[in-house]
Amino acid sequence: MAIEWGPHTKAAADKLAAAIKAYNPDGKHDKLMARAAAGEFTDYSDAHACPITELPESLYGGASK
Repeated sequence: MAIEWGPHTKAAADKLAAAIKAYNPDGKHDKLMARAAAGEFTDYSDAHACPITELPESLYGGASK
């Protein structure tokens, strides 16, 4: 089944790949990042930002470690 690349699908794939890249300083998860960038996991993502879950991102610049 081919992925239909709409603006939300591409944004979701880019967001997932960026999140994996941010927590992958040693390169252990490069294959997972490539799969996310290819859109393999976009059917599990939320294509529309939720104001409640986006609040920590806007206030603190990301999730706390």
